[in-house]
Amino acid sequence: MKILHIDTGLSWRGGQGQVMHLALGLAARGHTSVVVARPGSAIASRMEAARIPVHRIEMRGEADLAAMMRLVRLLREEHPDIVHMHTARAHTLGAVASVLSGIGRRVVSRRVVFPIGRFSARLKYAPGTACFIAISHAVADTLVAAGVDRGRVTVVPSAVDVESLEDADGAAVRASFGIGRSTPTVGTVAHFSREKGLDTLVRAWRDVTVRVPDARLILIGEGEEKQRLEREASAHVVSDSIIFAGFREDVADCISAFDVFAQPSLSEGLGSSILMAMALGRPIVATDVGGIPELVTPDETGMLVPVGDPGLLAGAIVELLERPELRDRLSGAGRQRALEHYTVDAMVDGTLAAYERLPGAS
Repeated sequence: MKILHIDTGLSWRGGQGQVMHLALGLAARGHTSVVVARPGSAIASRMEAARIPVHRIEMRGEADLAAMMRLVRLLREEHPDIVHMHTARAHTLGAVASVLSGIGRRVVSRRVVFPIGRFSARLKYAPGTACFIAISHAVADTLVAAGVDRGRVTVVPSAVDVESLEDADGAAVRASFGIGRSTPTVGTVAHFSREKGLDTLVRAWRDVTVRVPDARLILIGEGEEKQRLEREASAHVVSDSIIFAGFREDVADCISAFDVFAQPSLSEGLGSSILMAMALGRPIVATDVGGIPELVTPDETGMLVPVGDPGLLAGAIVELLERPELRDRLSGAGRQRALEHYTVDAMVDGTLAAYERLPGAS
């Protein structure tokens, strides 16, 4: 098969990583992937480096008529079997272009649990797209709640590339930040957006340092909330123990440097950073929201706390920092779950199975 993937993201986030895993996995199975991305996007350059064909089209919004017509022409040139749309903007543009050109069976990946508005439900999610791939059962439920027939929804969880993590070097990261081997270290990796709830983690950190004075918090990422978080850290007199590390390419090394991985999200489709932390054997503290409970089972593979509660978040972090035997038990079970159920092979096989069930598939 030939699959044309459309992704409109500019930065490199978890969703773009999943598109990369999928395209490479499909290629390994003899299928052809072609990617449509925006000029200057991280996914365009990374796909080209991986020798995946890329077409750059500026896609400024869901009503970008010029982008739609360029996609129509591209579909007629490439004539893919499947048009796979990976973002909300890609969904609109790709679906319209596919309808206008009459080319490609339509598949949409949905990675978020945000409620779908009534207007979108009537137009974007009405019959016409053959299949929706949800990364978790929580995401699938939001689609069904919006009126999508459950028979058109397939759950294919996100994946972690286990092989790429084998040489992760947390010691080097600790040394680069001047953190000793025995210093209790908590961290997270996220785009600094409001839904990641990082302000809750910063507010919790003061309580953590009261109990564990030498603890350090490493925040990996960039985003629109960064300056507000820095002000929050200063206001809570904990800025000296928090490292704002910025965007890093060596994410696996960074996570390996953590004693505890914290994910205080307000909303989360599943959590690709959580998956990586689990595969690296890091114990998890996360919020009980969206698809996270499908990964983190309390007292089995991690700890769950309510959304927006810095006191309970701090308590869970301190408990893990003070109880190494609990850390070891949770991290071992979490790693086992990631390696058994959330591999790239499983994600690619699940996506291929969804493709093969599409109407008209041979």
